[in-house]
Amino acid sequence: MEAQTNKAFRRISHETLNEQVYQEIRRVIMAGLLQPGSVVTIRGLAAQLGTSTMPVRDALRRLLAERILVMDGPRRYRLRVLSRGEFEEILCLRLSLEGELTELATLCAAQQDIETLNQIQRRFESSLKSGDNFLEANQDFHFALYALAQRPITLSLVRSLWMQVGPLLNHYRMQQGGELAVEHHRAVLAALKKRNAPAARAAIAADLNDAARVILDELPAGADDPLQ
Repeated sequence: MEAQTNKAFRRISHETLNEQVYQEIRRVIMAGLLQPGSVVTIRGLAAQLGTSTMPVRDALRRLLAERILVMDGPRRYRLRVLSRGEFEEILCLRLSLEGELTELATLCAAQQDIETLNQIQRRFESSLKSGDNFLEANQDFHFALYALAQRPITLSLVRSLWMQVGPLLNHYRMQQGGELAVEHHRAVLAALKKRNAPAARAAIAADLNDAARVILDELPAGADDPLQ
């Protein structure tokens, strides 16, 4: 059965179409708006995005090469389910890379940058209270922080890792795991104000580890096995 994603995707204008389609599908995956194992089709996505099938086909081929998707029949693609070992490997990489970006960001952040992060954090907490999907605000907070480090290559690697774990965040959302992140984000903001890079890195590590504990409880032992 094709994933019910009508409310997840935004419609696409025709400017730089191929890249826009890829970026929009990537946004939905990174934000955990599709569950692991969800099936998508070229025609189905094209209809939801308001485009022809060609840019969708190109985007899905890119995601297939990046090991985000697997083939599930002719013109059908399925989101991979990571194994426990794969997830743990990605977590180790994220702790290293995101920790480094956080330390650098702490040393670079201006007052206006901190205020921007505060605004995103308020949106994040508001989403939690209202019961809305908080994952996009959570993603915005992390990447606004990491962008301050001005390390585009490292940031690109982190985006790729987030895309691989993105579908698993859907389960994290259903478990209301975002409540765990509130204090960690606040600790990051407090550390930024004091330019305390080690404290900021420790807060991000705690955030990642808490989310990982929620997710690991449900992961199968083998890659692409169904989730429990």
